Amino acid sequence: PMIEGVSAIERERAQACERVWVHRVERLVGAAEGLEIFHEESGIVSIALRRPNGRLAGKDELRQVHKWMSSDVSAAPCAQNFPLSSTPMFIGQPVSTGDFAVLRVALGAELLLELHAHSLHDDDDDAQVISKLKWVNDNFDALYNWGAANLKIDLAPYVGERQLALKSGHFGPLPERPSRDIGHSVAEAKAALLQCDAVCLDVDSTVITHEIIVEMAEDLGVGDRVREMTLKAMGGDVPFHEALRSRLALMRPSESDLEDMREKHDPAKMLSPGVLETIRLMQARGVRVFFVSGGFRQMIEPIAEACGVDKTDIYSNTLLFHADGSFKCHCPQEPTSRAGGKAKVVVDLKKEYGFKKVVMIGDGATDMEARDVVDGADAFIGFGGCKVRSKVLDGACWFVHSFAEINAVLCGK
Repeated sequence: PMIEGVSAIERERAQACERVWVHRVERLVGAAEGLEIFHEESGIVSIALRRPNGRLAGKDELRQVHKWMSSDVSAAPCAQNFPLSSTPMFIGQPVSTGDFAVLRVALGAELLLELHAHSLHDDDDDAQVISKLKWVNDNFDALYNWGAANLKIDLAPYVGERQLALKSGHFGPLPERPSRDIGHSVAEAKAALLQCDAVCLDVDSTVITHEIIVEMAEDLGVGDRVREMTLKAMGGDVPFHEALRSRLALMRPSESDLEDMREKHDPAKMLSPGVLETIRLMQARGVRVFFVSGGFRQMIEPIAEACGVDKTDIYSNTLLFHADGSFKCHCPQEPTSRAGGKAKVVVDLKKEYGFKKVVMIGDGATDMEARDVVDGADAFIGFGGCKVRSKVLDGACWFVHSFAEINAVLCGK
């Protein structure tokens, strides 16, 4: 059934899922000092290991790394504070590239089916593989000294002072890899980013790593039901205005509930990595930055302040309360309270301010709608740094997994 399931996935869809997984592995490897990606293709990522003297590990070394990865090495003295040392992890055998070698991790059929079905997956398994690989590389000498008597290959030249004295091998940077951007009009989206005079950013799961409405619901005891409604709304399965009304009917947050939430969350600690630089780079170019969100103004204003975005440049929903502070309703006049509201905001901004080119950045289907109307956004950049939505992945002009990708374009890299 698994083979049949994989074969039934359309080629373009399978390739999109592979790219999502590759980007996630790239982020993990990028954060692991000593590991470097050499190549990726068709759901396989090839990783080189940088040794202490700056040399890339050769095939004999990586054969032993492969054995340590697939074994329980918790008996080694250096493993006392590393729980994953006892967990066998299976990756591809080393492959020589000439003067160095690489190890390969692959997207399996089970994970491909999961990504195809949900466009989401728990990347703990990937994180554990990369974590153990980094640990083995960092502790290569200690593991060798612990088990040298049982090794079939003499690795002494690659350990301690002897490896520091090695002159042969690959010491320079890896060959530059070609870009593997995701999207159906990436070049046009990048050009729009550089030419725009306004950019509209979604807030939840884009500017910040949180879904505020879900966290509020959890505090109010209805988290699971609200989370399900939010996923349906963001995925485009339920009209946003219906989902908003239903969620608020369940939650009924009071003014004191909002105040408790604001005190609990420091806006600066909620920001997605790199987003503050994106905003500052855009503003330095004379681009006006707007927050356009289906969330609540009372929760977004502190975030906007932390980002240097004026309160007047927030377009979101506003909660209304009775005189005693209890929940009354949300303001029905806000455009973001209705289906197609974000698209309307972008159209209205162009009319009001005369913007020639506007870019929309967000993680949800409601963000993408801003591009798909007359006089709407000139480009839509899908953001998958927090959540990857199937419709957004398939429909974005350019799909990114981090603001670093956007910042690289803004910096001319």
